[in-house]
Amino acid sequence: MLKIIENSEVFWTQKPLEASQIKKINNYPIFLPKQTHSDIVEFVSEYKDSSIYADALITSSTSFFIGVKTADCVPVLIIGDSMVGVVHAGWRGLVQSIVFKTLEKMDELGCNIKHIFVGAHICKNCYEVGQDVVDNLPGYYREERYLKTAISGKYFLDLFSMVCHQIEIFNPLIKIEHIGKYTCCNNDLFYSYRKEKTQKRNLWAIRLINKEF
Repeated sequence: MLKIIENSEVFWTQKPLEASQIKKINNYPIFLPKQTHSDIVEFVSEYKDSSIYADALITSSTSFFIGVKTADCVPVLIIGDSMVGVVHAGWRGLVQSIVFKTLEKMDELGCNIKHIFVGAHICKNCYEVGQDVVDNLPGYYREERYLKTAISGKYFLDLFSMVCHQIEIFNPLIKIEHIGKYTCCNNDLFYSYRKEKTQKRNLWAIRLINKEF
């Protein structure tokens, strides 16, 4: 699927397509990082076949897409006037403030961030976690907005609210657009590790079409 947002192209796969099958988008190559649930944000100035370890990418180039693979984590695609960014945001990365750090780095590089598109991820009613995850959450992410107790005695964690929290801290005026679909609930469209225990992944990618100065 391809969607024009502001001065960017946003692309994502839906079943039966999966991330490993997509090598180019409209003849543009895709730069993908090696994801490790980190808080590493890298600026990429040119396309290279050899990847880098990161869970967020930023570029000002119009000659390639940057992307991430997900199967329940939150894909965050950031549109700015002179750059675009993409973030793979699971609970580990969010605890390390990866979304905020990506926005902060784009701002430091002189980019005015205008719009954020959030792709499909596991929803707050499906993402059940244990005490081991809760023990790693900072106090503010244990509040009811983000964490609710399940009947099972475990907890439901709201990853999207955690993403929104980091965007709001950076700038509450940035427009946030959600795709309105979820990996576990809309498993006919998207791969979900929690639902299927699959090794297949969804691809989320973005390309800057032109720079606005």
